[in-house]
Amino acid sequence: MRNFSLGNTSWSAVSNWLTLLLLGASLAACGGGGGDPTIDGGISGGTTGPVAAKVSVTLYNAAGQFSIALSNTTPLTVKASVVDANGAPVSNALVTFSTDKSLATLSTTNSTTLTDAKGVASITLAALNSTVTGAGKVTATVAAGPASVSGEVNYEIKTAQASSAQLALSLLRGTNASHALSSATPLTARALLSDLSGTPVSGDRLVFSTDHTLADISSLTGIALTDAAGQVHMTLRPLSLSESGGATLIVTAAVSAAIASNQGNYSGGATELALAI
Repeated sequence: MRNFSLGNTSWSAVSNWLTLLLLGASLAACGGGGGDPTIDGGISGGTTGPVAAKVSVTLYNAAGQFSIALSNTTPLTVKASVVDANGAPVSNALVTFSTDKSLATLSTTNSTTLTDAKGVASITLAALNSTVTGAGKVTATVAAGPASVSGEVNYEIKTAQASSAQLALSLLRGTNASHALSSATPLTARALLSDLSGTPVSGDRLVFSTDHTLADISSLTGIALTDAAGQVHMTLRPLSLSESGGATLIVTAAVSAAIASNQGNYSGGATELALAI
């Protein structure tokens, strides 16, 4: 019978092989990996939620149509669409808008809004005043991890279009001017629409609006057409006997694509009821 024994050298080789085998199994159990945190929502990395990868900016007019024509009478709505690397909308993302402040203004105090569930953030762009002209751009910027992504769109301000009509508004009790509203004394709002030469404009739509927590307008929609004399009469009544305070009645007309408007202030007081026995 032959005796077999492992020498020091052979045993050392086997020991090293077993150590490497155990180390490899340990690494496999741990999983390793270093996925891109911008793809898996930050599970492997430190960020949470999808990360913005692209921002698209579009301008719309009051009719909801694409437009780049801006003036003091035609503001535009800026919409920024934010998506991640897979094209999915990114909601609740902080979007910062910027533009040339010598040409236009943005509707929020700090020029920022959040994206909605569809990944869209909106803000209103208005010409600085009726005299500015020129071309500019709106830029929308969103943080994307340690960096940022942005998109932009151009607009143009031509010579502002002046109103081609004038609108007068009177608040009356009977035939006398009055600004005091109560359930016993409702007010009549009389609007007169005329062109710049003073000729009445008939058949044009006037829109009335006010604080509906204080008063109601006789028309359910607040809309009426001017008569042959260019006039519309609306009755203003208090909403309840107990409401009181001050408010404003606004009337607006659109004539030849331009806007004419006027307003009048009124105050409502709570009505005291006496019960006769």
